[in-house]
Formats: sequence, C-alpha cells, structure tokens
Amino acid sequence: MIISYVRVGGLQMIKELYPYSLANTTLLNDTLCGVPPEDYFSIIRPLNSSNGPPWVGIFGMTILSICDQVIVQRALAAKNLTHARAGCIVASYLKFLPLFLMIIPGMVARIRFQDEIGCSTPQTCKEICGNAASCTDIAYPLIVIKLMPCGLRGLMLACMIAALMTSLTSIFNSSSTIFTIDIWQRFRARAPQWELLIVGRVFTLILVGISILWIPIISIAQGGRLFDYIQSAQSFLDPPICAIYLLAILWKRVNEEGAFWGLIYGLVIGLIRFAREYSYSVPPCALSHTDQLPGAIKFHYLYFAILLFVLTCLITITISLLTRPIPDQCLHGLNIFDLNNPVKPTPIPTKSGRWHKADTSFEDKNSPLTVPIQSPSTSRQTLRIFSLGN
Repeated sequence: MIISYVRVGGLQMIKELYPYSLANTTLLNDTLCGVPPEDYFSIIRPLNSSNGPPWVGIFGMTILSICDQVIVQRALAAKNLTHARAGCIVASYLKFLPLFLMIIPGMVARIRFQDEIGCSTPQTCKEICGNAASCTDIAYPLIVIKLMPCGLRGLMLACMIAALMTSLTSIFNSSSTIFTIDIWQRFRARAPQWELLIVGRVFTLILVGISILWIPIISIAQGGRLFDYIQSAQSFLDPPICAIYLLAILWKRVNEEGAFWGLIYGLVIGLIRFAREYSYSVPPCALSHTDQLPGAIKFHYLYFAILLFVLTCLITITISLLTRPIPDQCLHGLNIFDLNNPVKPTPIPTKSGRWHKADTSFEDKNSPLTVPIQSPSTSRQTLRIFSLGN
C-alpha cells in the first residue's frame, strides 16, 4: 500500500489521475467500456448504478457480515464475554483498513497499468489475461511483481501462498469434519475411527475435485470480477443463516421446526437463484447488447440478500408460531434480554431415532399434574380392584 501510494504521488494524485486511466483500446472506440465512472470516489451511488454496488446494498452487505462463520467461531472460542467483546471491537476498527489496503491500491494499479487492467475489448483482454470479460483480477499480481523490490516481492508471494494454504486447509478440514460427524455417523453410528479417517480424507479429495472443476465458472462469473463473485455467492447462501442466528438471539419463541424449515426454504431459494444466475455467462462490456439475462437475474445480489433475509424470517416466525414452543426452563440465559438470569437452562432431551430430534414435550410427560385419560372399561376394572381391596 505504501509503495503504491509513493509511486503515484499520494492520495490526492490518485484521485486526480484515476479518471484519465484509459487504455489505448478505449480511446479508439466510441463506447463507454473501459471508462472510469464519474462517481468513482463516492460511496453513495444511484440506485440503478451499473458501476458498482448501490448504496442501499450496504444493508445487504451487513447481513452477509453478521453471519461470518470465521468471526462467529472466534467469538465463541473466547475465554469469556469480555474477551469476545474486545475482539469484536478491535476487528470492527480493522474493517476500515481494506479501503486503503485493497481498493485504493487497485486504483493505483489501474493508473500505472491502464492498458492491461483497463482493457475494453474482448480480444485485448483475452490476449492479456486469458479472460475476455475483464482483467481487473490481475491488478494485485501486477503491483506485487512490478512495483515491489525483488526481496519483498518473493516474501509477499510466499506469504500469500502460505495464507491461501492455511485458509484452504481449515475450510477442507471443517467441511470433512462436518460431513463425517454430522452425516456419516447418522448412518454408521458405530463406525470405527479408521473408517471415519478414511471417509474424511475421501470427502476432502472430492471437495478439491469440485473446486478445480468450478474454476471456469468463477472466471466468467460477474464479468470476471472475483470479489463480486464471492459477495454474490454469499448473498445467495448466508442470509438464511443470518436470519436464524438473529432470531434465536432476539426471540425465544423460535423453535426447532421453525429454524429447520426456515433454513431449508431459504437455502433452496438461494440455490435456485445461484443456479439460475450462473447458468448464464455475462458477456463483456463491448457485447453487452447480446446479454440474454432475464430481469429477475439482473436484480442486484445485495438487494436479493435483503429479500432472502426477510423471507427466511417470515417463514421461521410463521412455522414457529404454528408449532410447539420450547419450554421456558430450557431458555434461561440464552436470550439477549435474559443474559443475567442466574438459573441455568434445563437441557432438552432428544427423541430416539437417527436424527436426534428435540423432544420439547418432555415436561408434559414428567409433570405430576398430567393425568392420563382412561377408557370406560379401564375405569370399571380399576374400581372393581379398588372395591375388592377394601
């Protein structure tokens, strides 16, 4: 970041030079492809902006950030509540840095390498980076390779590869563990450890194969912009999780049936949109008139995240209200409005069976006030025995 700022002349020079970072192919055509937008230095953009996320979409981005599984797991693993709060506060301040660490250096790359990153024709982009849609994803490698000294260049590449390896290994390990423990053991409850080990490794190999086969889809998705692809994929899958996460904290009436079916319906709707969108390939800017995407697919993914969040909440609330609530003694201290409750919650027993479903009717079965209703014949037999005993 510092090297890129120095090479251009500071933040003010970046702001002044960016509108003129035009490739030669852009100067020779009569379209707006490859021309920097006028609102490039503004966060609040028009609702129908085609040059980036609309400003209302920040609410959708908030939904995607709340259920970040990495942050949630770190917070749950904290020593105590104070440490968890302190970690979240520090992380929230660090969230301001990507603007200076990622976005503005990308603008520097566009200024310094305008012919490569700002290519505007499919033929030129194909020759430069092998992607006819866009070459914006090579901005970071160009900065590292061409602006940094040799020693720092090798160190940066080694750090990036190490970070990538650790991220992938943690993701693959978590996924294989979830499959082995939560799915495989449902069908093989007495599976030995060596079998679980082999199943986990085979599932990891399957995930690696799927990831390799998915690379062509990533390269053509969202006009060749990797960051937009990641955010759009999350907007199709994360809002249901976020809805259940917030409802469980804010409202004690949510039960297992509501949470389960809310997740299922929300994920199905998200997967339908996911499959529908990526069954099409986004044409390059110069060929945008050939775009065959339906209007429903062009609905911005951040708007869709808000819509999917609201739908999941409505489904979860409706099903929860129509089914049996969780007993109050099982919810002590588990709600945000009941955190200081000194009474510990009563564990909910599970029903017998493969899926370990919660048995929320256990208090009725053990209640001394519950009297079973007897049939007339049983009542007469009980009265006859009672009379003989007297």
